Amino acid sequence: MEFRAEVGYTDLMNNKHDTAQHDRAQPDNGNQSIDRRLCVAPMMDWTDRHCRLFHRLIAINLNIGCPSDRVQSGRFGACLMAEPALVAECVTAMRGATDLPVTIKCRIGIDDMDPEAGLDDFVSHIAGAGVGVVYLHARKAWLKGLSPKENRDIPPLDYDRARRLAAARPQLQVILNGGLS
Repeated sequence: MEFRAEVGYTDLMNNKHDTAQHDRAQPDNGNQSIDRRLCVAPMMDWTDRHCRLFHRLIAINLNIGCPSDRVQSGRFGACLMAEPALVAECVTAMRGATDLPVTIKCRIGIDDMDPEAGLDDFVSHIAGAGVGVVYLHARKAWLKGLSPKENRDIPPLDYDRARRLAAARPQLQVILNGGLS
């Protein structure tokens, strides 16, 4: 079972992979191959509309991980983890509009959501809609009471939860995102 970080590769059992020797073109959604040596997602206050357009041209990564108030007020970002059926509908529409793979960036949960049952339900919905790759920030997003900056460090990372997700869904590519050092 493979578990990779945003830049470079690391597997869940702490076996190191040499990026230069690793097969860089990884299968995605059954028929696409994408070089995943570098994985990027737009971030509020860091990327502008030109950068987001560029990201859309090279891949469509649906970011369900951002906890900022501004993102929540638009009903997107991490708050959508509470609406897995809606996210699955979005994935289905996106897959119908492009030949590019559709991937999801998410957290292990939000607020008081159980990180076991909540994440499993969320992933069941998006995998059922055809997502083959999940970029997982292995901590909850607290939508109330923490700033986006605090959400980068609090609560602690839960790599064991990421391992359990990868083990339970071997057909899904789980790539660590955020909180990496």
